[in-house]
Amino acid sequence: MKAISLRACVLALFLGAGALVAVPTVVDAQAKKETAPAAKETAPATKEKKPRKERTAKSKECSAEADKKGLKGKERRKFRRTCMRG
Repeated sequence: MKAISLRACVLALFLGAGALVAVPTVVDAQAKKETAPAAKETAPATKEKKPRKERTAKSKECSAEADKKGLKGKERRKFRRTCMRG
């Protein structure tokens, strides 16, 4: 009888454990794919989106000033916040 190396035993153990973990995951993924279309058809209506508020004149002025100054990102937000308060 030929002796099996420790490396071969460890490799077989990891491959076997990987197969045991992977099979239920694959089965679950396939089951979700099969049930997903039916769930979408029977799902209740989602919340309706609220209409956007109109921008105020002050908001437009502050945006125009920020554009003139070439502000972007955090600096723009900071400028607009202070502009809107003042």
